[in-house]
Amino acid sequence: MKNIDNDLFLRKNQLEGTMYVEFKYSSAEKEFWNEDSYYINSDIFEYLLDVFEKSKADFSIFGENYFSFEKINNLINSLKKIDLEGIADKVIKNSFKEDKRIEKNK
Repeated sequence: MKNIDNDLFLRKNQLEGTMYVEFKYSSAEKEFWNEDSYYINSDIFEYLLDVFEKSKADFSIFGENYFSFEKINNLINSLKKIDLEGIADKVIKNSFKEDKRIEKNK
């Protein structure tokens, strides 16, 4: 099983493209793309959205969300129960299908 700390959350220098959900500290100086933020690929985040929504009653995918340390710990524990390899496989298969479809249209 993939490690949630090393495989799910990426740092800015690991990103390829711009389709990510950003997790930043409340002390962040910039609104977006902070060096010390953590990022999750948006395709993977779609599979995790339910966990985030259950972790916070007023969670918004389109806005800023503030979590207490207790809610963060509960969220992390919930995420650790998820099969990240299975999700990664689904994302890879779906993007591969999209690539094939694009090739056929050329």
